[in-house]
Amino acid sequence: MTLSDLQRLVVKEAYAAYFKEPTQAQKQNAKEVLQDCDAPATAVFVAARHLLGPTFIAYEPETLWLELDPCLANRDKLMAAIALAMTPSFYWDYRVFGATTHALNNEMVVPEAVPHCSPSQMAWAAFEAELLFALSDGESTRPEFDPSVEAYVAVCLFDAGMATTPPGLSFAAEELERKVSADSLNLKKETEDAWAALPKDALENKKFENNPLGTQLQRLAAAWVYVEAKTKVLRAELGKL
Repeated sequence: MTLSDLQRLVVKEAYAAYFKEPTQAQKQNAKEVLQDCDAPATAVFVAARHLLGPTFIAYEPETLWLELDPCLANRDKLMAAIALAMTPSFYWDYRVFGATTHALNNEMVVPEAVPHCSPSQMAWAAFEAELLFALSDGESTRPEFDPSVEAYVAVCLFDAGMATTPPGLSFAAEELERKVSADSLNLKKETEDAWAALPKDALENKKFENNPLGTQLQRLAAAWVYVEAKTKVLRAELGKL
């Protein structure tokens, strides 16, 4: 299963959970999700709807905190999820992209700062933003990423020593290509071919050769495994809701 296939599966599961009429047991589970600082933002978003109904996205933050009392990390996740629902500037403002990426990955959000994000964090943020956008505006076409966001992602990937983009971040491929050396462009093609041929099951236990190609494959595998692990947690949380 590719990450795109997995994403489509989780969209269906999240959609079913979000629009169901919750039982009392599921409402109690929703309260527990809101207190679990490791819960993904999509689960937090579904939990808030279970407890407050569909109009919760229009509530003031103070009302949300009073009614839901989420843990601190989940406050940032819920605000990031609501922002994606109301005004998806995640796709066109690199500052919002960076702050949202940190929120969705349990990192502290500092509004005035431009955070530096890891490839794995950005891969998960792009993955989960698709889920949240599908829940809040499933009939609309997802916005295209602005060139400023593409450039921001490319800089983060370049700083992480990546010659090619991890799954989910291909929108920044052209910007990254402009930054790498001629030798890295050759490595990029070699990496993409080797990655396409590499079985994606049990990547967490895969040992790669200690050479430039092996290093690139290890970095791609790390992002893949991170997204898979976060998705496993999300699906477990959605199963409770």
